[in-house]
Amino acid sequence: MNPFTAAELDAMRVEIESTMGSDTAVGFDALIASIPTGDDATARTAVIAAHPCRNLHQMDAQEKERAGMGTVTIAYRCECKASTLIKPRMRLITNGVDYRIYGIVARKRTADPLYYVLYLEDEGVTYG
Repeated sequence: MNPFTAAELDAMRVEIESTMGSDTAVGFDALIASIPTGDDATARTAVIAAHPCRNLHQMDAQEKERAGMGTVTIAYRCECKASTLIKPRMRLITNGVDYRIYGIVARKRTADPLYYVLYLEDEGVTYG
């Protein structure tokens, strides 16, 4: 049983998404890309050209361990608009930096997530 009505969930989604994207002081629009098969290690195929996100937050050792990223040297997390197009091992690209999407956690109140938390690995790859 869901304690929230559809109207309440929609209102929460609008409020959450109002802080995502480049139109806000706390967000940015990212390129979400996949890695095509082939020999070019830097090749990327755009999946979502401008996906609204909140700013990146560097994860400390304890957060990395909880996310199953204990061996990752530099890790970030960010919240973004929910989209079924985003998959692990894709790339989130912003400001010329290419981050590997290590994991995705859907924040839900119902079957339809309100937003995603992306766990990102900075592998030192630049884009563009």
